[in-house]
Amino acid sequence: MVLGAFPTEIVLSPELDLWGNLFAQKPGMGAVKIDPVALMPESKDGVMRLYVDVECTTPEHDGRSWDKAYRSLNEAIAYFAGLPESSVSDVDSFEIRVCEGDCHPRYGFVNLDLKSATIDILKTPKPLTIRGGYSRQTREWNPLQYRTVVDGNYGGSTLEEGVFHCMTVSAGAEVVIDGFHVVGGYAAGNATYKQGAGLMMRTEPE
Repeated sequence: MVLGAFPTEIVLSPELDLWGNLFAQKPGMGAVKIDPVALMPESKDGVMRLYVDVECTTPEHDGRSWDKAYRSLNEAIAYFAGLPESSVSDVDSFEIRVCEGDCHPRYGFVNLDLKSATIDILKTPKPLTIRGGYSRQTREWNPLQYRTVVDGNYGGSTLEEGVFHCMTVSAGAEVVIDGFHVVGGYAAGNATYKQGAGLMMRTEPE
């Protein structure tokens, strides 16, 4: 909500900026509250499927189709991981189809360390396939031509700026990852584990 929309009795409405100039309009508060999008996966032939396109501009981006593709791969995975097993008893598997383009790691910070961002592949109640490489125009699957890139060093200028692990597979996850180009990881420096810059797989403790 912009400042001008608040009741006048509860808000100080500044008229001047730091230089003493009048505001052309009331400034915003820098935060906007929105309701979360309820994901609506497509179910067909025993497969529950979500579509992801980080550049989708459709307001109703609930993941049910390419036209309404969801914008976050991490959150699509988390959705399937959060489903109770009892609610998917008639489902054989999950699938996430990801459009061409960039889907670099954005979440999963540890101790506020941006380099710990990763695409977190969680354990799901049914086997999960994550497939990149779909054309934004034709919907054709061809990973060599339509590159879905997980870039761990997006916008970086040196190798050392890359995240520790571009993708991280949780222990016990039953997942197939196909059609992605994974680049820019840097499992060195302050990384706890010095391997798995592209993909790190956690294992169950013995």
